[in-house]
Amino acid sequence: MTGAGELDRRITLQEISQPVSDTGSVSEGTWTDVAPPIWAKEMPVIGREYVTANQIAAQSDIVFRIRYRSNLSTKMRLLFNGQIFNIRSILPRGRKKWLDILGEMMEEA
Repeated sequence: MTGAGELDRRITLQEISQPVSDTGSVSEGTWTDVAPPIWAKEMPVIGREYVTANQIAAQSDIVFRIRYRSNLSTKMRLLFNGQIFNIRSILPRGRKKWLDILGEMMEEA
């Protein structure tokens, strides 16, 4: 499995907040940090290219293993090395000891 010494990367988890005005309309949301940066293990998974709207786009998937926490959802995103990753899935590992977060980074080439 993973030892604490392997958690050698820092990631920041973010969620979107969509403020509601006095009239009840929802304004454009902003991303805010859920907590201070946390330690994670980086595990690259897949890289692929595809054509969309007549442009080549590259998609990179990566798994980050973190200590278990209960406040994560796939509506969040994470930041790592200046890149934004959408959270595609969250998989528990080892009886609430670890979580594997599958992140997807999209880039246009």
